[in-house]
Amino acid sequence: MEPFRTRRYECGEDLYAAIGIGRDDRPARLRQLARNVEFFGAPVGLFFCLDRNLGPPQWADVGMYMQSVMLWPSNTGWIPAPRSSGPDTPNRR
Repeated sequence: MEPFRTRRYECGEDLYAAIGIGRDDRPARLRQLARNVEFFGAPVGLFFCLDRNLGPPQWADVGMYMQSVMLWPSNTGWIPAPRSSGPDTPNRR
């Protein structure tokens, strides 16, 4: 879906170029992708999940809760680095 698809691909290419991974270097790209699930070496990783049957009001509730959770460590000197992951297709079951 344009213009988002093109922007997402350009952003990804810029990211990998910035860390020295070429577009054709599939093994290096997959290693970098695997670091997402390793939380890039962070000491803590949190997961927030929603049932597929819940809608925008509940997304807002969870979003506000996540914001509160992320604000707390910033008072201790830790800097939260949120990541997201989800299905590529809406309403996929």
